[in-house]
Order: sequence, then structure tokens, then C-alpha cells
Amino acid sequence: MAFQHVGIVIVHGVIPQPRYQIQDQTAQALAAELNKLRAKDATGKWVADVLNPPSPPAKPPSPPAGYEARTTITRVHLLGESSYVASDVYDVMEAYWSPLDKNKTNWRSVLSWLLSTIFVPANTTARYMASWQKTIFDLTYVLGAAAIAVGALVLALWIALHSFEKIISIAGTGTSKTSVGLSALWGILGNPIQIGQFLSLNSIGLLACACVGGFTLMEALRAMISVVRQRVALSKIPVQITSRVFFILLLLVISAVLLWLAATLPIVPGGSSMGWWALGFALAALSFEIGRAILESFITDFFGDVQIYTTHDENSEFYALREKILDLVAQTIGGMTAATAADGHSPYQRVHVLAHSLGSTIAMDALMRLYDLKEQGLYDSADFSRIRSFVTFGSSLEKTKYFFDIANPSQSLSYVQWRNDAYGVLFADRRETLEYANGANEGIFWVNFWYFKDPVANAIDSYRSFLVPGDSLGQGAEIRASVQQATKGDADDAVGRIICLNERHPGIINPFVGRFIPHGDYLTDDWFWGGSEDFGTLKIVMSRDAAVAPAPHFANVRGLLPGSKAMRYELMPADEAKWHRDRI
Repeated sequence: MAFQHVGIVIVHGVIPQPRYQIQDQTAQALAAELNKLRAKDATGKWVADVLNPPSPPAKPPSPPAGYEARTTITRVHLLGESSYVASDVYDVMEAYWSPLDKNKTNWRSVLSWLLSTIFVPANTTARYMASWQKTIFDLTYVLGAAAIAVGALVLALWIALHSFEKIISIAGTGTSKTSVGLSALWGILGNPIQIGQFLSLNSIGLLACACVGGFTLMEALRAMISVVRQRVALSKIPVQITSRVFFILLLLVISAVLLWLAATLPIVPGGSSMGWWALGFALAALSFEIGRAILESFITDFFGDVQIYTTHDENSEFYALREKILDLVAQTIGGMTAATAADGHSPYQRVHVLAHSLGSTIAMDALMRLYDLKEQGLYDSADFSRIRSFVTFGSSLEKTKYFFDIANPSQSLSYVQWRNDAYGVLFADRRETLEYANGANEGIFWVNFWYFKDPVANAIDSYRSFLVPGDSLGQGAEIRASVQQATKGDADDAVGRIICLNERHPGIINPFVGRFIPHGDYLTDDWFWGGSEDFGTLKIVMSRDAAVAPAPHFANVRGLLPGSKAMRYELMPADEAKWHRDRI
């Protein structure tokens, strides 16, 4: 059996991402899945190592402008076999775009954008493709998260004001049974000089103990959550988990001592102590942290990335950021297809593109850009043909398409037709596509993995086309006319073929089973990889040309040949077909 060198490009999604995090996570998960097959094929142990890819040779007399070291790759190989002389090798490289658009927007800008896009009553082109059950779940999640964030911030303010008002009362009267009233407190906050009339150095010190104790308690809780999330990785490094647990315990002791001092020592000599009100500052800090974290991660980090990337206004600075992101991802994929292997062998026989969350939208656009360059003779056809699959998971493609359509409320019919035609000639939903030799014009196999409980993900249903791989974009009008002629009386029921294979997690719809929001769980899920199952990402990256070349399925299909209906279109009831056409 001929061994092959496989390239894998992983495109990460939203929120700030550390460099190499998803690259290493993908490689380690792939190695773990390959090791599960060891008993069946009697191979050795699969491991992941970091290697430097060779950079393009510098042209004399000096390196070209902008020449710099390339990012490292993570290689998955058999222990003792670092090349594919005696075994397959899988090189994983990330398209790391995260730093390009971070801190370029803020929550006020994001909220303004959301209000001006999601609820556009005059918009007539944007359509959201999803079942009513999925739509309700996603809306409930978004609105629920917003309500929790706002409620947590309001609660934090209320607790902090009442706790502070109680301290002021005790400091002024010596007893906790009286109150200065919130109106008086607002006056004090408006004129801080008045605080000196109530607070002595002793009371200020106790107030500081309560605030610092509450802060250290929140940091201890944050560290505990981090340990729980990283428990699998930390279990392999006992020293790490021991030191972290010790540090958490130290923080808990410090916070307990400070809060105890604040709660038991009298604010004024012979007067009352804060008592349980000292915990008010800890509760206020906890509530504020919850609200802030939701607003920052969900509003700014998540929707901020979407706001920037879905900007099509070339007069906006966000458009320039979008182009930088797209250029980087396209160059990473294109570089992988043309790259010489790190061990000096020929370029990768196959390249697979894996994309998560918003990364699926970016990767889709990058593949389209590479296709355009190939058609214009600016990108080598042999290099492009090495791209064999496009694996999306937790994909935001259906949702970002809605935002793109809103950004183009009067888009022309020709643009819609061209876009769908281009998707059709590029992608295929048949698993058999993976068995064809490079250059067979069978398209790039596209599969989409998604959880119902993932509020970002959807089944891909609006990406449809009457064109198939092997067609030319210049024949779009001719082929659409041939479809209309072939369907005759059923023309109103004809809808383009779906160009993506959807794989939905078979689990039941129960928020109490598994993680409530599994958006980041795909790479650690055996279902996603498939393993010993019939199909999964592992089978895709391990695919190779069939021993006996299958008969071409899409290649050179120009007309509606006998038995080729499923290639180009499907018939639906007229009302359902109209519903789809309104959303494509």
C-alpha cells in the first residue's frame, strides 16, 4: 500500500484564540482516534510532534520583502516514523486570524449593529434557514443570555449600594438598626467629600478588607472553573494540578480571613460590625463578574467578530480587516496545497480543510477565492485539486448568510445566481467523492457536523445549486434553462441540489443531558471523528484514491442525462419549494 502525506488546515472560530491552541487540540484528538484503531491494524502508537515547515527558498541576492519564518506545524505520525516512508503522516496547521480583528469594536458598537440588522422591518432579501424548533432554541439562548447579563449587572449594583449604605449607617450611628437611606447615599456618592463625615480610618480599613476579600474569592472561583475545564489535560501533569489546587486553597484562605475580619470587627469602637453585609461585596463582585463575562464573551467577542467579518461596505474600516482575515486564511490553505513536506518530500497528496464556527464562513470564502484564482490562471490547478474535503462543525454559515444578505438588501438577481452557481461547481455532498483521484472534477466533498443544542450551528440547507462539479460558470443560464425544460410542469417545484452532507448529532434534545452549550465540544467528541463508526472526520482524513477508479459521477455532465436529476435538483411541494427559493 502506498503511504501518503496528508495536510490538514484548521480554521478557528470566534472569541480570542491563543496561537496553536486549536492546531494542537486537533492533532492530539486525531492521534487519540488513530490509537483507538491500533488493535485492528496492528500499528504502533500514534503521537503528535511539533515541526518547522520548510520556508520557500529566498531569491538571491537577498530575501524578498516581508520574508519571515513560517508558523510551525503539528505532525501526527507513528512513534519512530516521522516520515511517510513506512506509514501515513498527517500535518496539521492552523489558519490563525484571531489577532487581526480583536479590540477593533466594542459592546456599544456591537449592540447598535445588532439592533440595526436583526430587526430590519424593511429588509426583503434576508431569510433565515432553520426549523421553528431550532429557531426558538437559538432565540431563547440569545435573549436568555442577554437577560442574565443585564440582571446580573443590576443585581450587582443593588447589592453593592445596600451593602455600602449599611456600612455608612453603622459608621455614623454605631448600630446596624438605623439607616441613612438610599437618597442620602446617592448624595454621598455625588459628593464624595461627605464620606469623611461617616468613615474613619478603621472603617475604611474594614471596607478594604471586604472588597479585597470579595475580589480574591472571585479569583479563587475563576481558578476552580479553569481547573475543571482543563481537568483532562492536567490529569497528565500531576505537578500542575497540585500547584493549582494549592494556589486556589491559598486564595480561599486569604479571602476567608479578610471577610471574617470585615464581618466581625466593629466599624466604630463599641459599635456594631458589618456581619453578613460584609459578604455583600463578594456577592456583588460575583454578580458583576457574571454579567461582565457574558457581555464581553458573548456580545463583544462573539458578535464583534461577526460584525467585522460580515461588513461588505468597502468604505468601512471593518472591510479592510475582513480582507486581511480572508487573505490570511486563503494563503494558509493555498500554501498547504503547494508546500513541500517538512521531510523534503513532494507536496501533500491530499489537503483537508476543517473549520469551526465563524471559521467555516471564512474558510468557505477562502476556498471560493482560491477557485477564482485557479480559473483565472493565477493559482495552479494541480495545487487546487489537492483540496479534497471541507469539514465544517458548529458552523455559522446559515446565520452569517442572513447578516450578509441584510448588508445587501437590494442585491441583484445575477449576484444570487452567480453565488449559487459557484458553490455548485465547487462542492459535492457524496462520500464517494473522496475516492476519486485528484483532478477528476468531482468537486470538494463538504460535510457539516452540528448539534441541535449549539446556538451557533445549523444544518446547511440554503446552499443549493443547479450546477455540479465539472460544469462551467459560463453555462449557468443554459443549465438553469435546461432544468426548467426538463421539469416542464414541475418547474415551480424544482429546487437546486443541496451541496453539503449534513451530519446531526443523534442525541436527544435535552438541555440537562451533556453540556447545555456544546459549541466547543466537537473536537473531543467521538461522534465527530467517527472512529469505528460508519462515517466521521477520521474516515475523511484517512481517505485515499480507490484501488479501482470509480466511474466519474459529476465530470463532464453538461445536460440533464438520464438518471442525473438528483445531481442538479430535487422536486418538492410547490409551497415548500417556494419557501426554499425565498431563502437561497
